Amino acid sequence: FLLVSAVYISLKQFPLARKWPNYNSWPSNLRNCTYYPNLGTLNAQPKQIISTLLDHQQLHRFFNAKFTLLQAQDEGQIEGGKGSVRQVKIGKITFSEQIISADQNQISYQIVGDKPVANHRGDIYLTANKDINTLVTELNYCISCSAPWWMPNALLKYVITKDITQALNNLNNYFLAGKV
Repeated sequence: FLLVSAVYISLKQFPLARKWPNYNSWPSNLRNCTYYPNLGTLNAQPKQIISTLLDHQQLHRFFNAKFTLLQAQDEGQIEGGKGSVRQVKIGKITFSEQIISADQNQISYQIVGDKPVANHRGDIYLTANKDINTLVTELNYCISCSAPWWMPNALLKYVITKDITQALNNLNNYFLAGKV
């Protein structure tokens, strides 16, 4: 059961997809994903957002989970970037995520193993947009994963969408409050 059945959209249908890093090198099963288009803008520069999202041990400020850094980034990578492994604890569920790439405009990560969902990959893309008076950043988030056999795809999509929306609202409020 692929979560992607809920919004099973090929990224090739979106002009922006051609701009996303390494799109053609993605495995074919990751080219189709649950796509969360137009999640809105954040009132911060991409660099600020990336550094905040890669501050693994502080992610609890935005997500309903506890995070522990298990392994630091690879040598020569940005702080919290490629090679970092974080433990995520949501209630009684514990799993690890590894950052597979990160730069000033994107973060890609995957769950290590197949629990709580299999084949999970998340890709966050940031695009700076100059507004008349301020700099805002558009955020696009793409997630693909396989739901457990016992969980309906629609339920998993609902839970992920709800959590991401809440986290991004928390993140935007953080930047609006000037806590950077």
